[in-house]
Amino acid sequence: MMLAVAAQPLPRRWNPLLRLTLSFKVLGIVGAVMLAYAVGNYTLQRHFVLQEFHKLEAETAQRDHERADEAVERELEAVGTMASDWGNWNEIHEYMQSRDPALPERDFSVSAMDGLGADYVALVDTGGQIIWTRSLHPDTRTPIGQPPVDRTVLVSWAEAMRAGEPRSGMIRSERGAMMIAVAPVLNGEGGGPVRGSLVLGRYITPKVAAELAHRTKLDLSFSLLPEGAAMPVGPDSAVLETPDTLELAHTFTDLAGAPLLQQTVRVPRDLIARGKDTVKLAAVSILLAALVSLLVLVGLLRRLVLQPLKLLSDHVQHIGSTSDLGKRLRLRSHDEIGQLGAGIDSMVGQLQDARSRLVERSYEAGAAEMVRGTLHNVGNALTPMSVHSANIAAALKAAPLPDIDLALQEIGRSEDDPLRCAELRRFASLAVGEATTHLGEAARCAQDLQRSVDSLQDLLRLQMGASRQDQVTDRASIATMLDETTQLCPPDRIQRIRIAVDPALRALQPERLPVMLLKQVFQNLIINAAEALPAGESGVILVDGSRIEDSRGAWLQLAFTDNGSGIAPEALGRVFEKGFSTKSAKRNSGIGLHWCANAMASIGGSIEVSSKGLGHGATFTLRVPIEFAKEQAA
Repeated sequence: MMLAVAAQPLPRRWNPLLRLTLSFKVLGIVGAVMLAYAVGNYTLQRHFVLQEFHKLEAETAQRDHERADEAVERELEAVGTMASDWGNWNEIHEYMQSRDPALPERDFSVSAMDGLGADYVALVDTGGQIIWTRSLHPDTRTPIGQPPVDRTVLVSWAEAMRAGEPRSGMIRSERGAMMIAVAPVLNGEGGGPVRGSLVLGRYITPKVAAELAHRTKLDLSFSLLPEGAAMPVGPDSAVLETPDTLELAHTFTDLAGAPLLQQTVRVPRDLIARGKDTVKLAAVSILLAALVSLLVLVGLLRRLVLQPLKLLSDHVQHIGSTSDLGKRLRLRSHDEIGQLGAGIDSMVGQLQDARSRLVERSYEAGAAEMVRGTLHNVGNALTPMSVHSANIAAALKAAPLPDIDLALQEIGRSEDDPLRCAELRRFASLAVGEATTHLGEAARCAQDLQRSVDSLQDLLRLQMGASRQDQVTDRASIATMLDETTQLCPPDRIQRIRIAVDPALRALQPERLPVMLLKQVFQNLIINAAEALPAGESGVILVDGSRIEDSRGAWLQLAFTDNGSGIAPEALGRVFEKGFSTKSAKRNSGIGLHWCANAMASIGGSIEVSSKGLGHGATFTLRVPIEFAKEQAA
């Protein structure tokens, strides 16, 4: 049987396109794509390729900026090294104890400071007092007032100086920024005791900046920031773009962390000009390549793709219009289209064989499925019947009827002995009472057995129905159906699990429902929950529900939640498969939940399962359509 799928018609403006052949459509699409590519290529190149040149330019500028930073850091390290070398001088070490003024005057002469490029030297004792100092003008090399070392170095580095630790940094002075370093005064061999500290400074003059620019091969400059200036917010370096250069500014701080000196690196923008020329050349090259590719692609598409596809299309249309499954395409090519044609031929042959077998097997499969489900539910119904029968036999066997008969015979033979007759009558009375109790138990079990027999008869009548119209409905409440289902469950199962019905569910009004079918579903869920409990443990099933209405009508939604062993995540999707079970094959055939799913589907309802995993129980949710029940009542 061929299936036809109806599709909504396209708007009228598309009708001329629908009349075109596939060849014209493909050629039109390829041409339009190539044209769009040619028009947009230059724009895309400018947006993306030039963006990469911008990134490369930014990376180059950042590297130059880092080189400038490293040059300043190396200059600071040089000042620190010079301070450490002078501090580790035996004569200075002796001076810190003898305080001979001739020693520092000789060792820290103007010529010695000129040779090392030092502008300021101070000796500080262990108590933090400056005991000797010399400060030179960076240009004239004449003595001048000392920089504010007492307010900066001696305050910020007091702890380090007492501990004999070297430090280096920058401070603000009247003549600009100064690189400053502190080193401990040692005995000339790098040993102690530490007798104070040596402070060494060098101004950052235009000459120093020019030397740094020469060493780094960069356009580098420094400017002193005004006192009290705010620290820049954002990245470590600020970038200013001009048409010809990129300017990267970096702020150095003093010992207190306040902005002190701004370093500016200017990088020429040669890469962007090269990038624009590259984009133009690439755009022209790609445009020419696209035109050549279009001509070649059109010829190959027509030869290798469009013509074979036309044959495939005609063949499929023939099968669809005539249902002729005997015709074969037999394409000679071995590419994907040839393989597709061979696959269509093979599929059509298999469909031809399957169509002839499908009708024969469908009835057999349906009958076998019905028998398996019926036998499973009959097994559930027979289990309590056998238990009730055994209970009746046990109750009758336990009744002391032979003792009563023997007592009556003894009473007849002991009429002459009133005392013995009285004892025998009391014994007979007790025996009769006990027999009455056992007979009452047997009668109760007989009633349970009768209910099980009635349930089995209803089950067999239920299985006789093969469609929704054959289902029998009665007016009943879910709570009453649960109570009756509990009585039909095997006693050894129901004794291990307690059924707790939510009060809101008991308050629901009775509805016309497929009572017998739902009882069988409830029974399967209760038995499965009991069997899922670990050996020797008991459990609880909480049943709640509500009446809901949505766009599809009115429903009863019921949830059976147990505290059993739970379901593994990988098994959740297979719970309702036929033959699947998490229990051993000896205990379960995997039919019960599969039958429940089919039964709920047969009345237009559904059943779903959820679990948080092993050891966390499971919840089965039923949706029973009330509209279905109303249709049956009508």
